[in-house]
Amino acid sequence: MLFFRSEERAAKWCAGRGVPRRPLVTMNQLWKLATTWYATRLEAVARRPQASEMRALFASIGLDDDFWDPGSDRFG
Repeated sequence: MLFFRSEERAAKWCAGRGVPRRPLVTMNQLWKLATTWYATRLEAVARRPQASEMRALFASIGLDDDFWDPGSDRFG
């Protein structure tokens, strides 16, 4: 995971290394994802979210590109 100050800096970094730009996540989205994803990890019955739960979580924080679909093999 890399952190950038802006989308422009991320684009410049990718262009300078000849790599495609992937979807970006804001710090607020990352925080919401982490706190929701790991909210039950210390419980005895903790489990990984099912694909439909993952899609709903990602969509709820604005991550709705194919990149975030757990059933997709598209990474670009």
